[in-house]
Order: sequence, then C-alpha cells, then structure tokens
Amino acid sequence: ASLGTRHFSCAGTLSLDEIFSAEQLLLDCEIRDWVEHAIRGIHLGEADPENWLAEIRRGVQSNFMDLDSTLDHFQEQSWYPRRFIRGAIGPWLEQGQPRLSERLRREAKQRIARHNFELDPARRREIERIYTAAEQFVQS
Repeated sequence: ASLGTRHFSCAGTLSLDEIFSAEQLLLDCEIRDWVEHAIRGIHLGEADPENWLAEIRRGVQSNFMDLDSTLDHFQEQSWYPRRFIRGAIGPWLEQGQPRLSERLRREAKQRIARHNFELDPARRREIERIYTAAEQFVQS
C-alpha cells in the first residue's frame, strides 16, 4: 500500500489458496482497515497551506494538545482497532490472557450464525445448470 497498491485479494486464504479461514478473513479485514487509515495520511487542516503553517507554529510555540484542530480531528487521526487489543498488560493478565485467535473464532461463529443471504432463484438455477453440465462432462 505504501508503494501505491490499492487492490488486494485472497483475504481469508491460507496455504496459498487451498484453505479458507473465516478467522483469517476477520484478521485480514482488520489489517486492511489499519492500512487504509495509514495511507490516508494525516489531516492537515485548512485547504490553504498558509493556515497549515500557522497552525503548526501555534502547536510548536504552545502545545498541539491545546489547539482546536487537535480536538476537532483527533479521532480521525487515530486508528482504533476492533480486534487487536492495544491496552495495558495488567488488564489482559487479569482477564486470563485471552487469545486473539479465540476471539476471532467466536466472532466468526457469531457472524455465520447471523448470516441470512440467499441467492436469487434465477442465479441459483443458472449455477445448478452449469454444475450439472460440468458433472455430466466429467462423467463422460
């Protein structure tokens, strides 16, 4: 992504493309979100570069934490992971050292249980027709 790539594939796959893992898919989505945030860059404030410089001067002379622009934009500047835990070790130890893989597995199962997609009948019939034709071709 740092070199300009914007399209990635194979999310959720392991062992080249032999195995699909719902847990890996969730992990890949988390990494994608992190990378998307990183390549957006930082918010420089006003559209006018002169205002950027003035804002930087104010931050250097006093404190960036005191600037209205910091308060206005700090949430979009920071990436808050949904799955990676970036907290202190104490609470993690007190919680029994939960593993990321266990949380991913639990989330994947919950998402699968909530799933309710059904392919529309016309497309389903077409897929079944193609599958039947392929099956007959292989058997002949």
